[in-house]
Amino acid sequence: MKIKLILSLFLLLLGGIVLSQQIKTVVAQQTENTNTSAITSPISYFAVSGQVTYKAFGKIIPAGNVWVRINRIESGSWYYVSTNSQGYYSALVRSGNYVISAIDSLGTQFKPSSRFVTVSDSNIDNISFQGRLQTKK
Repeated sequence: MKIKLILSLFLLLLGGIVLSQQIKTVVAQQTENTNTSAITSPISYFAVSGQVTYKAFGKIIPAGNVWVRINRIESGSWYYVSTNSQGYYSALVRSGNYVISAIDSLGTQFKPSSRFVTVSDSNIDNISFQGRLQTKK
């Protein structure tokens, strides 16, 4: 009789554990499938890249260590990225409208002085700028 009672309690406890795990799984699945879930509504980032160069003595020279300013028009937020030694830069941005500009520490203005870019569903490549090589006076 004791064995039947212990076995019944054990099976009841085991059944309760299994049932509670199934309920937790169903609740977790329902939570993940809502529109506010990070799984179903991710924020997409897109690559923006290009090269900054100087034109001097009939040659195009990469502009290393130049700052590229990326200004998001909708929010007014902005940040800088720097070019590598070959003048290339890249950044990840959300979709939206941006003004991208490049300038070096000597105040050299690159042409065009800024670019308006709409980032939507594809990578934006080759947003490049070119300036004239100047020496500090």
